[in-house]
Amino acid sequence: KIEQSAVSRLELSELLESSYSEKAAEYALRKLEGTDWNNESLQAYDEITGTAGLSEARIRSRLESRKFEADQVDYAFQNGRPVNFKEAARINAARYLEHETGTRSRKTLREHLNKEEFETGQVSFALEHCAADWTGLAESRIEQLLEKPLSEKKVREDLENHEFADDEISEALKTVKPDFQDLCRKRLNELNANQDSSKSGLAKKLTNDGFTSKQAEEAVSALKADWKYNAVRYAVKTCALEDLSASELEKKLEQAGFEPSQTEFVLKYYDESSHDMPDEDEIRNQIRKEEEAKKAAEEKARKEAEEKARQAEEKARKEAEEQARIQAKNQQAQSSAPAVGAPIGGSVWIPRTGSKYHSYAGCSNMKNPSCVTLAEAQAWGYAPCKKCW
Repeated sequence: KIEQSAVSRLELSELLESSYSEKAAEYALRKLEGTDWNNESLQAYDEITGTAGLSEARIRSRLESRKFEADQVDYAFQNGRPVNFKEAARINAARYLEHETGTRSRKTLREHLNKEEFETGQVSFALEHCAADWTGLAESRIEQLLEKPLSEKKVREDLENHEFADDEISEALKTVKPDFQDLCRKRLNELNANQDSSKSGLAKKLTNDGFTSKQAEEAVSALKADWKYNAVRYAVKTCALEDLSASELEKKLEQAGFEPSQTEFVLKYYDESSHDMPDEDEIRNQIRKEEEAKKAAEEKARKEAEEKARQAEEKARKEAEEQARIQAKNQQAQSSAPAVGAPIGGSVWIPRTGSKYHSYAGCSNMKNPSCVTLAEAQAWGYAPCKKCW
């Protein structure tokens, strides 16, 4: 004996054939020739509709899956207890909102109810009467979205796409209070991961992502980047794809937003003949060697200048000593010589300028004259003064 409530003839036949011989199954079915299969369908209908929240199409589908024939299904709908399918849609919607772990919005709820095969009017009724906290769900959606660094514009676009109302979106944003400036900085770090973009290029990408010009400018200005090496990385990547002349590379750098000084830095190291663009490490190593050579040359020049200055100082010192010696000698001779009269011991006085020698130091108002022998004075071309000789 097979005990199963609300079974269709075809389903019962398959059950018997799977458990008994063909002859035994045929025998059993002959014994059931008086069965009211419409009533069986009606009982199955009552069982299925006992679970609230099913659409008409889903109820029909379940009856058909139990092998009831089309006229038997129609009989069940015509004679079974009536179902308020709008209310069924509302119950289904409430159940979805309670148990769904993903995004919950008017859009996802509408998609769910459509998948459950409710009619358009039933879906609209459910959306309106499911008593959902749409603002709270908008807050949940914002928190989910902000697992990635999105702009306020992108967040609003997503919420609008999910059919949240403007007031629900604004209220949710006030509650969540996202720091969009911080999110802008995080997005910038993602965009600059390869460190091969220009300052203006990154700012443009940020505004394309919906961040405001002010947010983009502040984020880029705070970014610690050596932009000339960003230009180098861009050039290395670009030159790996095609051979470029220096002017072509310059144009591409300008189009990418690099400043003239950054472009000039790149072109300084670009070998146009071989189309070779050294990478950052090669350039830094070359610059290091140049700086070391420059430092060595400066140190050499410094030492040479110091030696030259020392020699000049030594020469000046010796000349000063010699001048002091001569001056001291002259002063000594002057102090010991008579004011007037003939020279002492064959000595005469010669001026610092002039061509005459004198017999005494005070002749012709000489200033600091030198005392030399008469022979020396004559040998040097001096003639006797007519006043004192």
